[in-house]
Amino acid sequence: MEDTRKFHVKFALCGNLAVGKTSIRRNFMGLHFTRDHVSTLGADFSLKKMKIGQDQLNLQIWDMGGEDEYQQLRKKFFHGTRGALLVLSLVDRQSYLDLPNWLEELHENAPIDRTPVVFLGNKCDLDNSQYEVNRAEIKSFIEEYVSNHNLENLNYKYFETSAKDGINIDEAFYHLAEITLKFLDQDISSN
Repeated sequence: MEDTRKFHVKFALCGNLAVGKTSIRRNFMGLHFTRDHVSTLGADFSLKKMKIGQDQLNLQIWDMGGEDEYQQLRKKFFHGTRGALLVLSLVDRQSYLDLPNWLEELHENAPIDRTPVVFLGNKCDLDNSQYEVNRAEIKSFIEEYVSNHNLENLNYKYFETSAKDGINIDEAFYHLAEITLKFLDQDISSN
């Protein structure tokens, strides 16, 4: 029988203010959705254990405050990040337009070729008539970004999520964990 390997892994949950980052984290932690929460001041984090095959990942999930005033502080919190969930709100076009800024900030502080990113189009529970961004343009942006930066090996993926209803939250975290585990295996093999 194979021994369980244990890894300590840091994930960053980032995106503009009010896209639902904290609600996504709370949902993943098994907590109920609430409309009554305050904006994250700087950063907050949660710890969760995940089992991927025989491996156990001890996750630190860092929820980054989305306001510009926290940019300097976020740099410190991005350090050591092994994967990121980049969140946009389907009903907030600016959150889509700011994706390049978030990617730049992330990759200034975590290696671009070793830090997989999962994109989350949150608030898919709302009526489509409220959407300010569509799936095709998000996927096109991701494909172009991956191609321009030669990041095909990172298996970037897009999920439409609802923190309120729990749609695709676990799937997104598990996908990121599996990709991250492959990089951890490569690190072990190369040593």
